[in-house]
Amino acid sequence: MIVRDNKVEVREYYRYSPWKVKEKSKTLLKQELNELSRTILEDMVKSADGRQFVVPLSAGNDSRFIVSGLKELGVKDVICFSYGVNNNFEVKAAKDVANHLSYKWLYIPLSLSNQKKYFSDEAFNRYCRFSDTLSNSPILIDYSALNNLSSLGCISNDAIFVNGNSGDFITGGHLLPNKTIDLDSQLDTFLSAFINKHYSLWNCLQSDNNIKNIKNKISSVINELKSDYSVTDDFLWAIFESIEWSGRQSKFVTATQRNYEFHGYEWRLPLWDPLYMDFWESVPKKYKLNQSLYIETLRENNWGGVWHDIKVNDSTIASSRLRFIRNFMKLFFLFFGKDAWHKFDRKYFNYFIDNTAATAIVPYTSILFDQCGARNRNSWMVKKYLFEKEININKHKFK
Repeated sequence: MIVRDNKVEVREYYRYSPWKVKEKSKTLLKQELNELSRTILEDMVKSADGRQFVVPLSAGNDSRFIVSGLKELGVKDVICFSYGVNNNFEVKAAKDVANHLSYKWLYIPLSLSNQKKYFSDEAFNRYCRFSDTLSNSPILIDYSALNNLSSLGCISNDAIFVNGNSGDFITGGHLLPNKTIDLDSQLDTFLSAFINKHYSLWNCLQSDNNIKNIKNKISSVINELKSDYSVTDDFLWAIFESIEWSGRQSKFVTATQRNYEFHGYEWRLPLWDPLYMDFWESVPKKYKLNQSLYIETLRENNWGGVWHDIKVNDSTIASSRLRFIRNFMKLFFLFFGKDAWHKFDRKYFNYFIDNTAATAIVPYTSILFDQCGARNRNSWMVKKYLFEKEININKHKFK
């Protein structure tokens, strides 16, 4: 934003452009990805100049890629940490990965009760104000864990935090399905899927008029991109990827880094490196679907020996008691269909399923008596954020 002589001008200095596809074989792309991944991590290590790396390690691909890559490069001063409710699958897998790599691993236990304390503390309010960019609601993930981590005394004051945002997106994990139908129907299909994924935090706001307004605004952005970058309709999927990049990914997901800044640490984001973006925007869609190029390369490289025997994202509910009750309740919905079950499950069980216990941002009674249809914990965080900006979502229900 440039302000000069009482005039305001907004310029875009970068645009993720996945329509810049270069046709290459999968074998060649794997070779390039392998070399590029190594280069990006080497540059990151060089920039650290011997300082300690701290990696929030989960059961997913991206954080495992980072720690296994650091091991491949021979970096020794690495601390991994994981957090969440007892016995959750993320923590189990992360512990196995860290132990196999011989890296120090720390576990930060979280629960609904201690999360309530963290979120009611004045420090959390300060963090919310600190992380406010006017483009996103505060990010809950990592906040409570970092509070604990700082007090343990094993993290260097000049440590650098490295996480895997936003690897699942950039490698193709959010690609919308391709429909081989006429363009008008295809565009509407894309729009509906996009709105359902990114603009549906509250069911009560999904009125025909609200959805129409969102579709019109997104359609305008699509037309601008097609005009500015000479993109054809064949790359509609790429346009939607670019829109998500400039929206949810840039404004919300990567705002996680504010957690580290708030606690006084530097951070690195290797999977958001410009070199990585340049590479992935050139990869054909067929190799990005289901992240096939990315995942196959990781498994074939098998850095650190942690890619074959330790499962990735082997999701299970942590509490055996909750699993039993939930499975028992499913029996009552055999005759009502999946939609009825999913609605019931989201309302009554999701509060206790969240591995980070961040659903404690609101009392369970708020969930039980919710008539507006909250999608997840972010729904409540956004409502709280907007309320503090004197925007009441209830006024927009039936517009």
